[in-house]
Amino acid sequence: MIEDGNFDIPSVYLSEEEGLRLAAFIGSQAVLTSHAERIPSHGWNSVARLNPSAHRKVILCVHIDTKHNTPGVLSSVPGVITLMLLAELLKEHPCRGGVEIVCMNGEDHYAAKGETVYMETIPKRLSEIGLVINLDGLGYVGSQTAFSMYECPDELAALIRQTLAGHDSLCEGEAWYQGDHTMFLQLGCLVLLSPRMTWLASCPGSPTPPKTARTRWIHPLWHRLPWR
Repeated sequence: MIEDGNFDIPSVYLSEEEGLRLAAFIGSQAVLTSHAERIPSHGWNSVARLNPSAHRKVILCVHIDTKHNTPGVLSSVPGVITLMLLAELLKEHPCRGGVEIVCMNGEDHYAAKGETVYMETIPKRLSEIGLVINLDGLGYVGSQTAFSMYECPDELAALIRQTLAGHDSLCEGEAWYQGDHTMFLQLGCLVLLSPRMTWLASCPGSPTPPKTARTRWIHPLWHRLPWR
């Protein structure tokens, strides 16, 4: 089965039960007629900005969609809740630097359209972006939430590790370049990822993370960045 809306040949498949029914007609000629059409639709990204005129900013992003017929419990309800809680923290404890919270639509869609539309805004303001933090797959039961860093200078990487070291629910995982989230990296942004691939970048055997979303690490990290 091909999941690609740009592929002009419609994808057709049979269930196991239908296949067993057809098996009774082996040797006979069959005709298949497929009625397919493209149905245009619209989607939106949600973006919240704090101190938008700041000369340096951190972008925190998450996707708000999920695969069709799935509840999105892991990908990516926890990330959305985390950023909502972070927004509450920043309201109570404001900072001088710029923060951009982005909820992107379409990450689990074949074209990742929401991400690509948002990424079109990045090149013209690339010099303003100090760090991108992408959240996905947080709070996996029975595992810590892993983070990985990409193109971060040694000084910043050390700062991130030092800030996150005191949180038992977090650990550093392997770099994961296969995901569409690396689009930021391809444009030259410094990236800190919390990847969904918990079986690739996690610490098995660790205690189950608390049910409440952990946002306390983001705020102190921001306040310790040298260019805030």
